[in-house]
Amino acid sequence: MSVGVASRIQHDLKNSTHFDMFPSRRTASFSSAYCEKCLVQIRDSEDEFCRDCRQRTHRRHEGRNFFGDYLVPDMLEALGSVINVSPTSSTTSAPSYLTCNACEESSKPASGKCLECKDYLCDSCVVAHRVVRITKDHPIQPLSPVFEDLPSTPVSTPSAFTTPQPTPAPIGNNRKNSTKNCSVSSDGSVGNDYGECPAHPSESLCFYCSTCNSGLCHACILGEHQHHNYTYISERFEQCKPALEELIDKSRVEMHVLQLSLEEVSKMSQQICTKKDALITEIRHTFKQHIQALLQKESELITQVKNIADVRTESLTKQMENLQSVLTSCCGTRKEAEEILKDGSKKGVMEVRWKLADKLNEKSSVASTRNPVEDDSFILKTNLTAAQEAIQNICVVTTAPYAPMCSAVGDGFLKPKQGRIYNITVCARDRSGNQCLQGGERLFVQLKAATSGAPVQHDVRDNSDGTYLITFRPYQPGEHQLVIAVKGQHIKGSPFILLVENGSEYGRFGVVTKIFGSEGSEPGQLCRSWGICSDQAGNVIIGDRSNHRVQIFDCNGNLKNCFGSEGVHAGQFNRPAGVAVTRDNHVVVADKDNHRIQVLQYDGKFVFMFGSKGSGDGQMIYPYDVAVNQSDGRIAVTDSGNHRLLIFRPEGVLIGKFGYKGYLCGHFDSPRGIVFNDEGHLIVSDFNVHHILVIHQDGTTARILGSQGSGNGQFMRPQGLAVDHMGNFVIADTRNHRIVVMHPNGHFVAKFGSQGAGPGQFDRPTSVAVLPHGRIAVLDFGNSRIQIF
Repeated sequence: MSVGVASRIQHDLKNSTHFDMFPSRRTASFSSAYCEKCLVQIRDSEDEFCRDCRQRTHRRHEGRNFFGDYLVPDMLEALGSVINVSPTSSTTSAPSYLTCNACEESSKPASGKCLECKDYLCDSCVVAHRVVRITKDHPIQPLSPVFEDLPSTPVSTPSAFTTPQPTPAPIGNNRKNSTKNCSVSSDGSVGNDYGECPAHPSESLCFYCSTCNSGLCHACILGEHQHHNYTYISERFEQCKPALEELIDKSRVEMHVLQLSLEEVSKMSQQICTKKDALITEIRHTFKQHIQALLQKESELITQVKNIADVRTESLTKQMENLQSVLTSCCGTRKEAEEILKDGSKKGVMEVRWKLADKLNEKSSVASTRNPVEDDSFILKTNLTAAQEAIQNICVVTTAPYAPMCSAVGDGFLKPKQGRIYNITVCARDRSGNQCLQGGERLFVQLKAATSGAPVQHDVRDNSDGTYLITFRPYQPGEHQLVIAVKGQHIKGSPFILLVENGSEYGRFGVVTKIFGSEGSEPGQLCRSWGICSDQAGNVIIGDRSNHRVQIFDCNGNLKNCFGSEGVHAGQFNRPAGVAVTRDNHVVVADKDNHRIQVLQYDGKFVFMFGSKGSGDGQMIYPYDVAVNQSDGRIAVTDSGNHRLLIFRPEGVLIGKFGYKGYLCGHFDSPRGIVFNDEGHLIVSDFNVHHILVIHQDGTTARILGSQGSGNGQFMRPQGLAVDHMGNFVIADTRNHRIVVMHPNGHFVAKFGSQGAGPGQFDRPTSVAVLPHGRIAVLDFGNSRIQIF
């Protein structure tokens, strides 16, 4: 080792924490104080380790260990030279060891130094220093045991810092493991009230470390726990005692609750077993009754077959007897005639001739009955399919839904847009994953905006088959949270996060995405069609007026169904106009020239109809359009010939009427299009007055929107209407050959279209529909086609 390096190390060692205390332990060139024993241990170890945190570091130089700025062997050499310094070199007669300067006994050796107060402390002062409130947080540096090896160091009082230590933990142990060694013994020994320190057997536990949650002795607090938060163990005991009592009280309450829960669970288990036995008994009884009914039916059928056979057999027996009698008589007369003929008696021949002729005549009289009067034409007709279905439906075991097995699907999860209506279907399943077959369960549904917390109005409909339909319309863009729960438990995937995108931007409208239809009478062709609507699946329903039928297309223009023909019978039409769809997916048709309303299924099967020609209640003249309120099922009709509106219940019973001919608010002159908005208001187009009338839900107030003309917010012969997902009115401005979008307050929003036959142009558009995803379908009357924007 070079002289310069040795001198530097010696200088650092003399001024290190082994010999004197600095305010900071890092004032020396190396980061911590090490005694000779520690340095030897490091030298002989394969790895370097930190004395404080016990972290292991690998060698950074072949064959040698490093610490700080110096090699360990060099440090040991320098340490040896420092320790061998003669105490006589001192120029004073003062003792060579440090004494306590915090108590009256100044001769007591110091065992530590307060780095905050700069005082040297003996064992008693160290303990007092760590307990007094003002100084308990001061860092105390223990003095090095190197002084014990100095020849001039008196050892009159054992130091708390020099308490015999247990066998050192293996190099590399982390701080957690070393601290754990100071925990209270688990054997429950109570030496000196609180027991002995497991890490220092000769010391008693006097303190409690809140940081490590363990008991400490004097040596512990001057070692690894000196910077931890600790207090007297007796004080901690006094603090823990009421807390423990409180925990005991809470445990009593909790145990009582658990006991009640246990009793409820046990009770429910017994109820399930009882219910199981009752259902098994009921099933056996039910099948026994059906088996008896089957046996009775079997007996009736066998008896019926026997009766039929007996009657027919008896009839055939009588026929056989008659035939046998005639046969016997004829046979005797024939033999008699043969004998007389052989004798040659003329008289006998004459007599027997007439006798035989009579017999033959008698035979002829029964000739019609010589064929069997009965046959075996009775057969057994079976309906095994119906029987199997009946057997399957005799009994159905169903149970309540189990929330974690229930699922939800629907377009509401597929990038919902602001202001549009979406559906989510909840499928209820039991614990086995089988679908529940009946409704009646009360769902908890909560939908709200994540940012503002504003709730979103929604509707829940029980389909009574184990499924539930949730319908909602978000009015704010951004993240929404949907909670669906059954019996207080979230269903699978709940709570759901819905990212609502911005709604329609009418600046982009006017671009055609689809055109279909042409003029003609073939399926898929149109002839002077008037009405159009859309269902929740995006299907487009057309009232094909001059073809006297209804046609259904998908959103891509593919024909799905076509039904109806000209006539007055149920399911027939005479120039049908407006169409609408009910909540049950039935098609409502304004059968205009038959002066009635018909309700049919999607396959054209007739359901019911109402209305007749006239001006009385429930009667109508040339009804042009129909609308269905999706919330309550009410049906509204524009009674164009009577210049009024009619409101019916879902079953076709009249409940109200509004308006009569005139030009004032509440008066009509040939009303045409009609639609409900979400608030239950009726929006009606007044064809000959060129404006839109909004009738409030109370039916007593209304307001007028628009006027005659070609400017923004003006109309020329407006007809069909729709409401978009933002609540705006979409209007077929027929004679202006365009589509107008108007805010409910009457402000103009947008318009698109012009007169012509090209894409995006119109020839007298008569009706519009808003598809589920916001696109607008227009019935281009004069061009016999549908355009989707």
